[in-house]
Formats: sequence, structure tokens, C-alpha cells
Amino acid sequence: MRSSAEWRKLFNGETPTHNRQFLERQLAYKLQEVEFRKVDPGLLDRNNMLISIQS
Repeated sequence: MRSSAEWRKLFNGETPTHNRQFLERQLAYKLQEVEFRKVDPGLLDRNNMLISIQS
């Protein structure tokens, strides 16, 4: 599957750029997020909370 097609599937929108390296990196992060949410649904929320407390 092309990067832009995968982007539309995961982000429900058009790609913000045509830079393949950027798109692939962001897709990799998103895929990891999706998989980690299956293992521990609250993980991302807890991490975001900790980040906001430290800021």
C-alpha cells in the first residue's frame, strides 16, 4: 500500500506533505500507537498527563 493511502486510512484526511520520509515516520508512530492501545488502552493518556504536568 502506498504511504498516502495508508495515511488517509489512519488519519482520515489528506497528507500534509509529499515528503515520503516524513510520512513514513509519522505512519510508523501512528501504527505503534494503535498497537500499544490494544495492549494498554490507558498508556497514551497517562503519558500525555505526565507530560502536561512536567511542562
